[in-house]
Amino acid sequence: MEQQVTMEQIHKLLAWHRSLEGRTPLLGLDDNDQPLRQGLEEMATFWYDDSEMNHPAAIGQFVRQLLDSLRLIDTNNRKAILRRIRSEGGYISSNTGGVSGVNRYHSDKSAVDGRLIRRKR
Repeated sequence: MEQQVTMEQIHKLLAWHRSLEGRTPLLGLDDNDQPLRQGLEEMATFWYDDSEMNHPAAIGQFVRQLLDSLRLIDTNNRKAILRRIRSEGGYISSNTGGVSGVNRYHSDKSAVDGRLIRRKR
């Protein structure tokens, strides 16, 4: 099945490449990222209040304006917004405890009493 490309789409693509000026696009989405791409298209059309503003250049500009707006918001409000987004998305912080102590790679902490259990690795 062949997809027809219109001249308008070619002009938008050329304008987008010119706007990059040697920089790489902010988001590199492939075919596996279809849900993310659709979500970004929906948010970009809402942001610009225009149903035609869902091409890659508009999405890139939307992400740039969104992040710039978040940067300018008061720190407490920004943290509240980011906490809400993180909790709604189910994202968990990566601040883990890691390995503690000196040279403890040969042992694991017991879940019962917290003592070190010697392991052969």
